[in-house]
Amino acid sequence: MSVAPLYARWLEEALGHALPGEQRATCDACVLCPESTQVLPKHLATFDARTKCCTYLPALANYQVGAILRSADVHDHGRSSVLNRVAAHVAVTPHGLGWPAAFEAMYDEDNDAHFGRRLEMRCPHYVDEAGGLCGIWKHRNGICSTWFCRLERGKVGKAFWRDVQHLLEEIESVLGWWCVEQLDVGTEAWNLLQQVDDPRGSLDGSIPITEDMRRAVWGPWFGRELAFYEESARLVADMSWRDVVDACGGAVRSKARTLAHSDEDHQNIKIPPWVRLERPAILDDQGASVWVSAYNSYEAIEVPRALLDALEDHGVLEVDEVCDLLTEHLARPVSRTDIRRWMDLGLLVQDWPW
Repeated sequence: MSVAPLYARWLEEALGHALPGEQRATCDACVLCPESTQVLPKHLATFDARTKCCTYLPALANYQVGAILRSADVHDHGRSSVLNRVAAHVAVTPHGLGWPAAFEAMYDEDNDAHFGRRLEMRCPHYVDEAGGLCGIWKHRNGICSTWFCRLERGKVGKAFWRDVQHLLEEIESVLGWWCVEQLDVGTEAWNLLQQVDDPRGSLDGSIPITEDMRRAVWGPWFGRELAFYEESARLVADMSWRDVVDACGGAVRSKARTLAHSDEDHQNIKIPPWVRLERPAILDDQGASVWVSAYNSYEAIEVPRALLDALEDHGVLEVDEVCDLLTEHLARPVSRTDIRRWMDLGLLVQDWPW
């Protein structure tokens, strides 16, 4: 399943069809771990098999926390790891679970260098079984639901899932506030939470967290935090897409319209009559051939250097001419399906000869 089930239901109602699958992002047998049987260029980023891409701490909206606590099909470690985050009282508010200041500092230190490699940053909800599982898989947030190392439609898919992510993040924020309002934390707590853009405020652990601070933020729900989260989940569980839009308002409507346009592009598999090479980034130069990527550093293909040079020299070409060039240099029959794949990878783009 591409996204968490609740989100899948809402998005399918919004778009009018099932979400695309991303079969090439094989989480159960990570293609970016050294143990993978995939042939990869030596400079392509690879993950530690003990972490995979899970060196990220998901922020969880109040209704997501509650759904994890209420669900019978959540992994025991997933539930206990969420309970541990709540019990720590760090970045824990009626709005949900955020990032502790200590984790944020680690994450910002040098993200490109440590992403997927730093064991001490492994997600607390990671289950070290069967090659690595997600303990909160069915209730993961918008970022975790939409991150794929490889995509069926390449650059087009990346744009589609980026817009899904932006929509889900907006929903998580606004719907989380809607739950806070519905469950009435009291005027003092509401005003305190609204004083800063980040609802964690000073509860992120950057300064010692006192019981008085927690009482002020939770109001009448202090000491009943788990019940608050479960009630949030109950409020949201049966909402339709129309209910979500009505509760969240204009920003969600706007991002949903943007996603609808991306969805049209994602479903469009037509091949234009004229294309040209979009000079790609070279990840690994092997002389006669090079590993290149134009849309994503986690995916690359090996192509003859002479082919790239020929495409660049010819400029804008008719698609049939490109097929002939690829057939010549790859020494195999090339069809328009291959052209579509090269366009999805961002190696070929539409252009005109005038």
